[in-house]
Amino acid sequence: MKINFLFLFVSMFLSLLAFTHANEVKDTYDVRKNKIEKYSIPYALWDMKPLVKVCMFAPVTKKEVLEAMAWWEERGYAFDGVIYDAFCYTNVLPGHIVIDVHNQVSHRYNPNNLGNTFTMYNEETKEIQAASIYLGEMRTRVLVHELGHALGWSHVKRIGHIMHPQWEHGGWKDDFLKKELGP
Repeated sequence: MKINFLFLFVSMFLSLLAFTHANEVKDTYDVRKNKIEKYSIPYALWDMKPLVKVCMFAPVTKKEVLEAMAWWEERGYAFDGVIYDAFCYTNVLPGHIVIDVHNQVSHRYNPNNLGNTFTMYNEETKEIQAASIYLGEMRTRVLVHELGHALGWSHVKRIGHIMHPQWEHGGWKDDFLKKELGP
């Protein structure tokens, strides 16, 4: 009787362990394999290193841009360099992440937002073509957050996370944002 109970207990434990492992594997995310990750869903990937272009009137310094880029580079991302004080045109060129001032000319202007990012990508291939970042007042964490959107990351609703959609609930946590885990 004791052996049967022990066998039943071990069998149930192993079944539960196998079920948990299967769910963990299923809950990781890779855009190209169309899997779902439970915290953050990168919606697209860059197939090239994007060039960061800082518009002439963007409310950001060279130092702040380099620090934000370095934050993402520490997580495995790469950029093709940066151009400062650029003349910016209405259309963003392919391969560029443009940083501009947040104003009434920017798409879907909302004066309550600290920043907005618009990413152009191919829905079928999930390849990012270009991105535009519009900044209101400059805060380093906002630039890092918006650069995350330009790299393909969605919001993460975890308190203290860099990709949290609300300033007061955000922070510098970077769970699941490393290059090898997503875009």
